[in-house]
Amino acid sequence: MKKFAVVIISISLAIIAFMMSYRLWVDHKRAKEAEAALANMEANKPPRFIAEVPANVTSPLTDSIVVSIDNQGQVKINGEDAGKIDEIDYLRSRLTHFLSTRDNKTVILEVPRAMKYGEVAKLIDEIKKVSGAPVGLQVNES
Repeated sequence: MKKFAVVIISISLAIIAFMMSYRLWVDHKRAKEAEAALANMEANKPPRFIAEVPANVTSPLTDSIVVSIDNQGQVKINGEDAGKIDEIDYLRSRLTHFLSTRDNKTVILEVPRAMKYGEVAKLIDEIKKVSGAPVGLQVNES
């Protein structure tokens, strides 16, 4: 009976040793995979982008179209009344008129901070639909 118990204990210890060595092998393999993935990310990192602006160039924003919206939803394009924010068709026609008279299609959208993100995104989409691009965003505190 003692021999049988010794055999069972020996087999159990061998199984435990095998399981521990397998676990160590799996952990080592995962560590190597993570190391390779990190090295791959480092190798494929995009180069730094350095922007240099010449000193003698005038700003394209000086001739841009400014669409401003106040807290009550009143829209103005370059200071001229363009209706309410809910009147999308009228706003679209006014923007089309302003964009057709200019070479510079840059549009600056000035919105109050209280305006919801979805409404701002909808306005930017409408500006892009009438060929206004690029679109800048300025958030006003008041």
